[in-house]
Amino acid sequence: MLATQRHLGLDLAEVNAEGATRLPRPSVLVVDHDRVVRFVDVQPDYTARTEVADIVAALDALL
Repeated sequence: MLATQRHLGLDLAEVNAEGATRLPRPSVLVVDHDRVVRFVDVQPDYTARTEVADIVAALDALL
């Protein structure tokens, strides 16, 4: 995969500040007043994002 990315002009080690070759995973956590995580969504695809409706539902559940 890394070789293919480099062939396409993307060298992750070069563009990432710490020199890593991994991509970030967009994540959302909803934490209550007691610092307990009540909702977590981690997207394995760096181009995907958590649906807003899911975040709002998690926040509503805290009320």
